[in-house]
Formats: sequence, structure tokens, C-alpha cells
Amino acid sequence: ATLFFLLSLLCYVKGRIHGKVDLKKIALFAAAALFGVMALLSKENSGMLPVIILGYEFFFLRQNQSRPQNHKKILFIYIGCLLVFLVICLLFLGKNPMSSLFSGYGKRDFTLMQRLLTETRIIFQYLTQLALPLPSRLNLAHDFQVSTGLLNPPQTLLAIIGLIGLAWLTFFFYKRDRLAGFAIFWFLANLFIESSFIALELIFEHRMYMPSMFLILAIVAWGYRIVPRQVNAARFALCALVLLLAFFTWQRNSVWQNEITLWTDVVEKSPGSLRGHANLGVAYNEAKKYDLAQQFLVRAVAIGQDDRSGNFSPAKRQKYLAKAHDSLGMIYREMKKYPQAIYEANLALQLDPSRPDPLVTLGIVYARLDQHQRAYEYFKAAQAKGLTSIDLYNNWAVSSFNLGMVDQAITLLRYALQLDPEHPESHYNLGIAYSSKGMLQEAQREMNAAMQLRKKALQGKQSRF
Repeated sequence: ATLFFLLSLLCYVKGRIHGKVDLKKIALFAAAALFGVMALLSKENSGMLPVIILGYEFFFLRQNQSRPQNHKKILFIYIGCLLVFLVICLLFLGKNPMSSLFSGYGKRDFTLMQRLLTETRIIFQYLTQLALPLPSRLNLAHDFQVSTGLLNPPQTLLAIIGLIGLAWLTFFFYKRDRLAGFAIFWFLANLFIESSFIALELIFEHRMYMPSMFLILAIVAWGYRIVPRQVNAARFALCALVLLLAFFTWQRNSVWQNEITLWTDVVEKSPGSLRGHANLGVAYNEAKKYDLAQQFLVRAVAIGQDDRSGNFSPAKRQKYLAKAHDSLGMIYREMKKYPQAIYEANLALQLDPSRPDPLVTLGIVYARLDQHQRAYEYFKAAQAKGLTSIDLYNNWAVSSFNLGMVDQAITLLRYALQLDPEHPESHYNLGIAYSSKGMLQEAQREMNAAMQLRKKALQGKQSRF
């Protein structure tokens, strides 16, 4: 989106400063329109492009032409581009654009006014992170308090005053430092869609990828002007700053090396985050560290029952709680705590009946308790909800085999091996199924495959130590 956004702006500027109306000028404007449409089709916040073009025109082009311009032609070109964008926006939003824009508030715990008030504080959060980008201040999932009034919290009123001040600086710098004024305009305009009235999540740091561009350019240009280039101390300070920021980048990147490190960072910085605790518990579960997984999932359930973040509607919070209970069911299943596993899986189904995974947990638990007919029904219900997984097919095959349905067991195990040809347990079970039918050559082939895969997995574990 940013690539096409900048290409569109660049082609527009090149077309505007090109002298006579010829094929090149027409091609540049056509390219600007094409790249603008491509930007919008990439991401909706590119809808601010016409506003940015108008701002660029006002700041840099309108006052800097050496010859008189045909302003009517410029106006027609601009209106034409704007109409194209409006048509595409309407295609995105459907027949009732206002309803499409505001319907998302039904899935949130904050109102439109609360979001507008909160975003004023978040904008300054973004600015302070740009000014002081310490890894300790960066977070994938901030636990940000919703503003419910001008003085709740008190920083809300200060942020509104500060935002008005930023808007005023845009005009203040217009005659004094055109680039600085445009940088502030660029920052505010490119945050408008994601930080105003649309019912998106409140805060995400990655929303700064485009709004920060001209701010950084203006700061570098300002530094270039005021620092004498022949002063070695200035060069040294600049190099030291670059190295420090590179170190911060490396340090921050280390957080993203896997799911556990990422969500551990979130939990440490947002101890009240339902999403952080739930996802960290799931990550530990997938790593088979069941004690730690249980600890964070139990905490997620406790947080979810008293969540005040404002990011989750009751329905969405219920889905997160269902995910946590589902994962707890899997953990208790692997820890052979079957009554707890059954309880958690049933609770997950009560909270979110559309989830198929708790059905698999129930099926596996009842299969291990030798209640294969009951297990079979749960596996069948999970498939009816659209689930396709190794766990489902492999365990369903075991219950089918124990119920005397050997051919169905073979079919299910073949499905499992289509999903993962290197799943040793499915090869082993398929070998047993073939053997029971007297297909000894096929059985030996599957058993050998299972042995080789287990040996390979064991060698892989040893090589990591």
C-alpha cells in the first residue's frame, strides 16, 4: 500500500511540474491514478491519498511555479481522481456506507465517542515512541485504558489540547519551514482512517509505518541544516545514534524469534492482557510445556472474566475464553487428568458451540477410557463442523478400528497421511489395520515407515542439545 501510495504521489508531482501538456504529462497523471487505485486495493487507509495530494499541492506546488498555471485544469484533474477514489470506497463499503463504517462498534466494548477520546492519547503515545524508541516501550498488544470522558483519565483533555496544537503547527510552519509543516500534516492525515471513527482496535504500533515517514525526513533535514557538517563530533554522535538504534532493533527482533518469546514480552508489558495470556498459554501447549501452559491459561480465564480493556465485546471475549478453556482441555488430556479435560472441553463448547477442537479432545479422552462408540460420535461431530486435522483422523481411526470398522479406519488414516506424510503414529496405526486384514506386505511397509520417522525425530532432538 505504501509503495503504490508513494508512487502515485510521485507521478502526480512529476506530472504537475512537467511543463507542456504532452504524452509524458498525460502518462504521468494516468500512472498516478493507476497507482492510487492499486494502493487503495492494497489497504483501505490509502483512501487519504487525495487529501495528501491536495496538501502537497498547497505546501509545495501552488507557490513554486515559475509560470502561471491553469488552475481550472488542475481542479478538474483533482476532482476526477477524487471521484474515482469515492467510487472505489463505495464498492468497499456497499450500499449503506455509514452502516458499514459504524457497525463494528457492536463488537467492541467502547463507543464511538470513547474511541475518539482515546485515540487522542494514543497519537501522543505513537509520537513518544518515535522520539524514544526503547524496546521496553514497544509492545505487540498494549493494554490501553479507554477514555470515558475528558478527565477520565485526565491526560485525555491534555491530549486534545496537544492535538489542536499540532494542527496549529501545520499552519505555523507553512511560511517558516514548509517541510516541517507538511510532515505534521502528513502524520495527522495518514493516521485519520485508523485512528478516528472506524471501530478498529484501539492501538497498533505498526500503524506508524507510513505516518512517520515525513516526520523522520523533516527531522533529518532539520539536523542537516543546523549541525555544521565539518564538525567531527556531530558525525561521531550521528554514528553512535545509528549504532544504538541498530542495537535496539536487534534487541526488539529477538522478541519475535518464536511465539513464546513474543507473547512473554506482551504479558510482561501488559499484565492485564487477556489476549497475551491466552496466546502464551497456547504457545506453551504447542511446545508441550504443559505446566507453564496451564499457568497462563488459568490466568487468561481469570482476566477474561473481569476484562476492562475495551477491545473486546462480550461475544469476542467469550470466544477468547472458549479458546483458553479448549487449550486447558488439551493440556489436561495430555497430563491424563481426564475429568478436568472433559470439564474444560465442555465449558469451551458452551462458550463457543462453533469450535470443533473441544470435540476432538472429548473424543480422545473417551477413547482412552475405552468408550469408543462415544468417542466415535464426537469425532464425527468435529468433522461435521469442518475440522480436518491429524489428531482427528488418527484418533477417529483408532476408535473405528476398535469398533470393528477396519476399512473406515484405513480410509481415515490415509486422510491423516495426506495431511502429514511424516506422522509416525498414523503410519504405525495403518500398519496395524493392514495386518488385521492379512495385508502383511502393506503392514510391514507402514511399520518400517513409522520406525524410520521415529528414529529421525529422535536424532533431531539429540542434535539440538
